[in-house]
Amino acid sequence: MPELFAYTDGACSGNPGPGGWGVLMIAREGDAVVKTRELNGGEADTTNNRMELLAAISALEALKRDTEITVVTDSAYVKNGVSQWIHGWKRNGWKTADKKPVKNVDLWQRLDEVARATASPGNGSRAMPVTRKTNAPTNSPARAWRPSSRRNRMTLPELLDYASVFVFALTGALVASRAQLDIIGFAFVASLTAVGGGTLRDVLLNRDPVFWIAQPALIGVAVAAATLVFFTAHLFESRLKVLTWLDALALSVAVPAGVGVALAAGHHWAVTLIMGIATGCFGGLMRDVVCNEVPLVLKQGELYVTAAFAGAAAAVLALHLTAPGPALLICAAVTFALRAGSLTFGWRLPVYKARPPRV
Repeated sequence: MPELFAYTDGACSGNPGPGGWGVLMIAREGDAVVKTRELNGGEADTTNNRMELLAAISALEALKRDTEITVVTDSAYVKNGVSQWIHGWKRNGWKTADKKPVKNVDLWQRLDEVARATASPGNGSRAMPVTRKTNAPTNSPARAWRPSSRRNRMTLPELLDYASVFVFALTGALVASRAQLDIIGFAFVASLTAVGGGTLRDVLLNRDPVFWIAQPALIGVAVAAATLVFFTAHLFESRLKVLTWLDALALSVAVPAGVGVALAAGHHWAVTLIMGIATGCFGGLMRDVVCNEVPLVLKQGELYVTAAFAGAAAAVLALHLTAPGPALLICAAVTFALRAGSLTFGWRLPVYKARPPRV
């Protein structure tokens, strides 16, 4: 049975002021992560303590069955409240030892309703083993965590990862067809192309596990794309033309995927920019190098890295005006427009021209 952990945090600007909270829920079997889930929220006028409490409450309320979970928080307020203070507050009718009303009593009562908790001694990790309260008897066995279907929807960055994996896998398989490989070679090149850029991104960002290890179905998507091309590539009159345009589409999906991952992790705008470029460019570069093709990313007179850079930069700038979702769509549109314009109309940047050395 998986062990469940909820890593919670909350903060606000000004205290009181606008604030937010976040939760990373992880199900582990031994050292392997078998499931993750992220929660977040915020309020326009709040305090640090309320956000810390809401993070812990939201983690427990996300569990739909009687379940044991370890809540990890950096808030001494939450930990001490759960392990020490709350028992006296309840005996005193939700008043402190000096008979004053408990601050944030609404959230403490909500937390009390949703959990039975005993904190571990010491302040190191501030981990609290917690059992989620439900209507089940108190002696009912703990059950493994299963997120409700309402919260199990794919996020936009995850959707972009799936889309970029599929389209880049198609391009990898087309290159494999030009190299006349067997079906295993098709699957290898397609998978390398599909996950290469995202793997580099996740390694650089120290994401654990890497996205396709956390979601092995992505490899299945890549293999399915390779199989499709293996049996249909002969139908295309010009596989190079199809490859070039599919690669342009893949680039316009992968760049916002990289930007979205970096944004979700809260990285600096410069890191976000670089992760968009890396995710978009390196899978195709690996594909072309392995198959001994001239890398599309390095073809003279075409906008490729420039398109990725412009798309990622557009997303970073758009975030000052709109939400992350629309910003990623703008990123995709700018990337594809520049790459398509380069292919169709010959858009390019000036290139370096060597000059004779001065004597």
